[in-house]
Amino acid sequence: MAAPDLFGILDVVKKLTAPPGLETAHVDGFSWARNGLSYGDSTKLTADDWNRIIANLRVVLIGSGVDLSTLDPADPELVKTVLQLYLGMAVTDILSGVDVGGYGMMAKAIYDANNDGLIDIDHGGTGAASLIDAADNLSAMSADIASAATTDLGDATGINVRITGTSAISSFGSVPDGAIRRLTFAAPLTLTYNAASMILPGAADMQVAAGDTALMQSLGSGNWRMVGFLRASGAPVIDTIILKQGA
Repeated sequence: MAAPDLFGILDVVKKLTAPPGLETAHVDGFSWARNGLSYGDSTKLTADDWNRIIANLRVVLIGSGVDLSTLDPADPELVKTVLQLYLGMAVTDILSGVDVGGYGMMAKAIYDANNDGLIDIDHGGTGAASLIDAADNLSAMSADIASAATTDLGDATGINVRITGTSAISSFGSVPDGAIRRLTFAAPLTLTYNAASMILPGAADMQVAAGDTALMQSLGSGNWRMVGFLRASGAPVIDTIILKQGA
């Protein structure tokens, strides 16, 4: 049995003269679009098609949970308004109990999804509410990096890095100017001095032992300066000569 033509779309297409200056005109049951100097029907939907559309719109309108009593049923943008309100309700439901505060709702969902009021490191924050906790979170331990002629500290996943292996190191790679890396050496190796790219105390190669630590500062463009060093043995970085003054 064919669906009843509840909206008159099977009526004979009517011709009309649109008001001056209007590109389109609408009357109940019809949609007209300008075509040159004349207007023609642009919605050749069957009764079944139209009724299916209405049924789906009813699901959206009634099943959305939106309070329709506050809306104008004659509003030509009614469905759009309902969808906007529904999406807002859905996001609010996802963020139930979240204090959005100064964030936009979606920004809150992205940057503080666990609702602890903190932006995590992956999104440009520190994941902490205090200065000391922030500093601790930013002072993470990196995965080990194996020594090589170029031991690229740009691959470090934290500022504290353990260097493994015994290969001599002549470069620490390139990271932004001013960056600091705290290095701990797991085995003896040689740091090769260079007046530009590997500035070391005493302007000479250094032999490091297992357990020695170094504080390296990037000068940019692949250049590094050692600004601190501590031998595990407690020995001085550079041997000193003590001269005894005679009588």
